[in-house]
Amino acid sequence: MKLPSLLLALALSLPAFAAKPPASTDELKAAESEYYRIITLPTPEGATMEAGALCFLGPDKLAAATRLGDIWIAEGVLQDP
Repeated sequence: MKLPSLLLALALSLPAFAAKPPASTDELKAAESEYYRIITLPTPEGATMEAGALCFLGPDKLAAATRLGDIWIAEGVLQDP
């Protein structure tokens, strides 16, 4: 009978160890920036970029295939904006 009680206590205490989400958008951006950098690449006006696949074609050239079948090629993608 002790094992089920122990398992129940453990299950109920697990949320106490869960990571707390950031309270604001600024805190979320700061937390994300610790792991990766988000850079927005410019696209022509009116174009909708729904990338389905990405492939580097060289050290600083990126090809993106869209969901609609278009192929976009961007150069200088690894340079600082």
